[in-house]
Amino acid sequence: MSRLLIFCTCAGLILSVAAARAEEKVNIIGTWLPVEGTLNGEKLTDDFLKSFKVIVAKDGYKAVVGEQTESGTYKIDTKAKPTTMDIAPSDGPQKGKTIKAIFELSGDTIKICYPLENGEQPKEFASTKDSKVFLVTYKRQK
Repeated sequence: MSRLLIFCTCAGLILSVAAARAEEKVNIIGTWLPVEGTLNGEKLTDDFLKSFKVIVAKDGYKAVVGEQTESGTYKIDTKAKPTTMDIAPSDGPQKGKTIKAIFELSGDTIKICYPLENGEQPKEFASTKDSKVFLVTYKRQK
């Protein structure tokens, strides 16, 4: 799985959080940096985590991995517990797909969990061996 694929999907998820929290008058606009992550039950390296960021604006997001970027749209269900979102990247390697995720926002920390291949929204924040689930925590850049 490509690094860009994983990262770009994360970007869409953060944008989704922005939309949901805007309804609750919580400001998450800004730049988000990953601080920890797990894929298929394996912890991601610090070098990998440092290689990307997500920029959230009022009306969209941009994921940046080196020289590559991705943007897209989203739908949020804030009534679901945990909160769910559908992400639809408009460019990049995930273009045309729908990524189903769950998320949790606490202050300047966002935790997001989703399958890397088309699949059901996770029921819990977990990534186990061979699950093809990505779990990542971001902090807002000051």
